[in-house]
Amino acid sequence: MNENNLSSIESKTSSDNIDYDKENAKLIVSELIDLLNDERSYRDIGIATEITKTVHLLIKQGGCRKQEIFAYPNLITSLIKLFNTDNDLTRLLTSLFHDLSIEKDGIRLLLRTGVIPILLQTLELLNDDVINFVLTTLRNCLIGLNNESAKEIQIHNGCMTLISLLIHRHSNKQMNFLADCLLRLAMFNTDAQIYLQTSKLFLQELVTILDETNYNKLSFTLIRMLPLLSSNKNTKSILIQFNIISTLERILHMKYDYKIQRYCLLTLRNLSDQIIHMDNFDSLIITLIQ
Repeated sequence: MNENNLSSIESKTSSDNIDYDKENAKLIVSELIDLLNDERSYRDIGIATEITKTVHLLIKQGGCRKQEIFAYPNLITSLIKLFNTDNDLTRLLTSLFHDLSIEKDGIRLLLRTGVIPILLQTLELLNDDVINFVLTTLRNCLIGLNNESAKEIQIHNGCMTLISLLIHRHSNKQMNFLADCLLRLAMFNTDAQIYLQTSKLFLQELVTILDETNYNKLSFTLIRMLPLLSSNKNTKSILIQFNIISTLERILHMKYDYKIQRYCLLTLRNLSDQIIHMDNFDSLIITLIQ
């Protein structure tokens, strides 16, 4: 057998395998849809759990199997209805949604099937493990499809929900994810930016966390937000009222890396027209000179 014949056979075998995988994926998804359409199966937590595990496995396997899931958004829509019906099943679903959020097609599927508002509505009711998955999923969406995701999150009161969680003080990692989601919302959605600029509750919490935290990642995320927030005329006086100047002065005095110092200086530049009306800003001038 010559090399050309061998190459032809290998090519045909590869093509046959791809066709088989496609047909197999279609058959599996078709059976899953039939099960979800069966009321008895749909209401059986055990069966629903196995269906969720199978869908998740197909997504992880990638290729034509994952594409077949993308081709049937109704499958995800049906699974969403099972959210919060059982703790273990909810954990499985949040893990599935997280894996979908890793790529743009998956994010589009989450947006199209209404997963985002469900995640937001239940965010405050979930345990820490699930909160981590949900926050990472939202963050992935904001990174992958920023404008579309920010709009969807803001429409469903995302800022309010995330601020509420921020106030209740979770782990440092969760707090940083919350702050990062709020930062990206402000960057990619005008309504969200205005909401954060005019929320005294949020602005006070931001300054308080900056004063209290020793977690550098969280500090950096919040400091990155300050130039954006302080660009609003009304926000300036609120931030000064909450003593942001002394907070920035302390951070500058500690001489963190240049990126943090840069964001602090940008914020001070935005606030400068208000600072000159303060009774005493000598210590700030000394800090800046040093």
